[in-house]
Amino acid sequence: MSSITGREVVIGLKKASTWGTAVACGADDGLLILSESLRQTLEHIEDDSAGLAFIQRTDKGKTEVTGSIEGYMRYQGWDVALALITGAAGTPSLAVPSTLAYINSLTLDTDNDGKFATIAMKKKSDKIFEYPSVKLHKFTLSGSMNAPIKIALEAIANKLELASSVNTTTTIASVTYPDKGNRVIFNGNAHFYINDQSGARLGSGDAVYPTEFEFSFDRPMGAEAYPGGDGTVDEPYGDGFPEITLTLRFPRYNDTNDAFFADWDAFTSKKGEIYFRGSLIDTPTAPAVWVASTAYAVNDCVSPTSANGYYYKATVEGTSDAAEPTWPTTLGETVVDGGVTWECVATSYYYDFKISMPHLKVVDPDNAISGPGKIPLELTFKVLGTDTAPTGMTGITNPFQIDVTNERNTSPLA
Repeated sequence: MSSITGREVVIGLKKASTWGTAVACGADDGLLILSESLRQTLEHIEDDSAGLAFIQRTDKGKTEVTGSIEGYMRYQGWDVALALITGAAGTPSLAVPSTLAYINSLTLDTDNDGKFATIAMKKKSDKIFEYPSVKLHKFTLSGSMNAPIKIALEAIANKLELASSVNTTTTIASVTYPDKGNRVIFNGNAHFYINDQSGARLGSGDAVYPTEFEFSFDRPMGAEAYPGGDGTVDEPYGDGFPEITLTLRFPRYNDTNDAFFADWDAFTSKKGEIYFRGSLIDTPTAPAVWVASTAYAVNDCVSPTSANGYYYKATVEGTSDAAEPTWPTTLGETVVDGGVTWECVATSYYYDFKISMPHLKVVDPDNAISGPGKIPLELTFKVLGTDTAPTGMTGITNPFQIDVTNERNTSPLA
């Protein structure tokens, strides 16, 4: 039979380079999804001339392709889609030498011009639905305690191709998935930290405890047909400021979260961090012990002469001092050692996903009463940029940055 079921569907997403020109999806381009709603609509322009008793003819007008894709968020597998929306991503770096764990940052570019993908879907055993050029412009992460996090993407495409010579039943057979496991679960390994933007580095003392959350980033997009084209749209362009929100839902309004009412009333600027941790990737071999008056290159790693449960990676090359520095014991903190700058890093590496937000503003908290039971609280924050990175978020002045640790060793935008 040529018909297939949802469990047999294959979907590939691959970064493309020329708008309107499809690329073939293949190894590691697969997406495991829950649902999709990409739809092409063709406008019918009716001939409603006087003298006609009924509409007899229509002409083809504009073509629009929009919709969404939803799936379970995974520590590895949605990197390309997210990077196409944020607009910038680096080449992942080894956490420390001899490990399998790579760390990468997805950062916000002022726009995502020139960043789009081809999506191919096998919906029948002998039919591939191809969207040659797809502009992803919005993602939403949402979840509740002790459940998998979901990711939803919204897109605008140039057209639906039903008889592509690029993505075929043969090429779709080569599509594989970067990772079929390692879903992001909202559990006890997660944390939400919030404090004043002018306060100290975020830590466990700044924890808040929502049982549901939603983080949304949307670049409003405009898309227009162009003369000389095939009736489809040109690459969509930014059509307004990005809209970024964070919503936290607490099961009970109490003394701790009541403080946000004061922040709202005083228009206080906050900063925040969302973090999820998955399974162990690797426990690397301990690096050599630190040596005085020695030249170190960037990414060289050392152990302190007295083990303290941390390693230290050089972020600035140079020659170490004659005396051993006082090593920090907070991940990410640095210390200057002669000409070398060392960053405190872990001794074991897990899949993780972190969103850092340097500037938050509370928007109209809601603790409405709905019966005799407990009174919940819902907080929504505007996620904003800032002129100066706050303490603990060095270099982060755009509204947010995503840092991920997984096993991907190439840039998602390569």
